[in-house]
Amino acid sequence: MFSFKFSIESFKRLIPFGIFTTITSVIDSIYENLISVIIGKVFSAQQAGYVSQAKRLEELSARSVANTVNNVAFPILVKYKNDRESFYKEANKIFRTILLFSTPILLSVALFSEHIVYFLWGEQWIDSAKYLQLLMFAGIFILSPPSLSRRYSFFKVSVSYSE
Repeated sequence: MFSFKFSIESFKRLIPFGIFTTITSVIDSIYENLISVIIGKVFSAQQAGYVSQAKRLEELSARSVANTVNNVAFPILVKYKNDRESFYKEANKIFRTILLFSTPILLSVALFSEHIVYFLWGEQWIDSAKYLQLLMFAGIFILSPPSLSRRYSFFKVSVSYSE
């Protein structure tokens, strides 16, 4: 039979990581919703729809890559949580590999965005292809080395609170 027992020790150990991930998720949600509001205010409803469709496709691909990377990278980086130099070295290898594989994919999606949009949603959404192109090019810059240095801090905090 299933029983539920509250453990204050487990709670104390898990709460720092839980709070960090919750705050990160809340900030991300605020950012995404704020972007949607700004787009809705600046663009017409039709243009906002095109941006929304492009963003949906970008988020789908980004989420797929992020989940794959997290499932692989997190266990590797946890091993180095007490060795800062090795942690950065391994994280740098992981991010370079991500950049190596992601850049051609992002460029391909940008180059063939009209065909992709036409295939997925039809001709009525073809104007969203230019926004998809912008998002794909932005993705390349997000993955570039200067922006990766900020991600090290996030991984270090995440890894520090695990286990």
